[in-house]
Amino acid sequence: MKKTLSLILVLLMVLTLASCGEGGKETPDNTSPDVTEFADVTNVTKKPDENQQGDSSDVSFPYVIETLEYTLYTNIFYNKTGDDFIGMEMTKTGTFAKIRDQFNEVDRYYVWGYYDETKCCDWQWEFVPENPADLPPIGSFVKMTGTFEKNEAALDGYWFVDTSLTVEEEYITDKFDVDMSSMSGTLLRVQIVNLQQFKEYFEGKTVRAYGRVIGTDAIQHPYYDSTFEQAIVCDKALPPIDTYIVVSGTYKDGKIADATYQITTYY
Repeated sequence: MKKTLSLILVLLMVLTLASCGEGGKETPDNTSPDVTEFADVTNVTKKPDENQQGDSSDVSFPYVIETLEYTLYTNIFYNKTGDDFIGMEMTKTGTFAKIRDQFNEVDRYYVWGYYDETKCCDWQWEFVPENPADLPPIGSFVKMTGTFEKNEAALDGYWFVDTSLTVEEEYITDKFDVDMSSMSGTLLRVQIVNLQQFKEYFEGKTVRAYGRVIGTDAIQHPYYDSTFEQAIVCDKALPPIDTYIVVSGTYKDGKIADATYQITTYY
């Protein structure tokens, strides 16, 4: 049963790759890369916050945009070339994220980034930290080096082990039990599904999420319709439909309750 539930999460991750070809958006050439050429992408450039300057409640995590990294990611997980990279040591630079996978009752750790400036498509590499207690705040800009491994315990079947993590820039923000504000759109969707499937586990936890307004009391995925809907209970009326917001509150009965929100252009 647990393995069947895990397959749901894997499918959610893969569906994002297929979705990126929709809506007339340009996608990379997903031909199989040469392993030596694509193993390490070294020309990543950090994107600082250009839109928001303010207190710690503002969303302004550093991120990267790297097309070659996305090409490698899609080839491994969509074109199934992952076995070509087993045992290779690679370095990945991007935003640090953690999700709670309650299907498997584990925390999962990622380095992620965007494909291009539209931010509709993303890549994320799962890794096993040497010491989870020593990890930086989520949303920090990090460089992870590790060995690529095939393992059934990894959400997508592959992850990095024997890892080292260097913090390039620490991200300071308000603390939540489940903070999705610095997750990629794909990881956001996976975390929302966990919340909705395991309401009792997440009951009473403080959460922060982002998305597009779809009505008077809900948000959805920032780019892809109907991939999730998250109900919100807020004393203040939500802004117009399709407005991007960051929502903070407490998870109660499957809803983000006692919620406050910020309109954002960061995603």
